Amino acid sequence: MDSLNKADLREDLKIMQAVVAQSGWNMMVEAAKITLERCGRLDDASVSVAAKGLSTAKIAYDEPIDLNIYDAAMSFKREDLL
Repeated sequence: MDSLNKADLREDLKIMQAVVAQSGWNMMVEAAKITLERCGRLDDASVSVAAKGLSTAKIAYDEPIDLNIYDAAMSFKREDLL
């Protein structure tokens, strides 16, 4: 951020301030880090989505997912159904 001009720095600080208000300081820091690593710069949508992704609880499945039924259903051809 030290290399940004005043206008870009102001924009990044506004983005950071908005995400802090929604998700808190720690989430904003992690979201900004992820966004910079992936995009090379901060933008409102990317930082907000990263923060939401970090704050969303992970789904813990208690049994393995078996997609064989889905594969079987999708293997039917339209002609087979008519």
